[in-house]
Amino acid sequence: MTKSTNAFLTLMPDENADAINALASPLRIAILKLLRQTGPMNVNMISAALDLPQSTIATNIKALEASRLLHTEAALSLSPLAKLYSKPRRGFQAESAKV
Repeated sequence: MTKSTNAFLTLMPDENADAINALASPLRIAILKLLRQTGPMNVNMISAALDLPQSTIATNIKALEASRLLHTEAALSLSPLAKLYSKPRRGFQAESAKV
């Protein structure tokens, strides 16, 4: 039997308006869940996994980046602008509580 945990994220409306707005989108939440399950992915990988246009994913990733809900790093690729996205390493971290 596995242990169940609930994760909590505390945001202050005056200080974290970007993060609150970013979390209001079901697609952005789907992107965050995907990255948590799979680890780092680029825009094209996320697009394929969610079966959505690359432009839609890129637009939503920008909002997640601006709110610091994503970690971004440069990736070795044929494209000089390739980036990998993953859950944040620091900044907004969920606090876990056992149920």
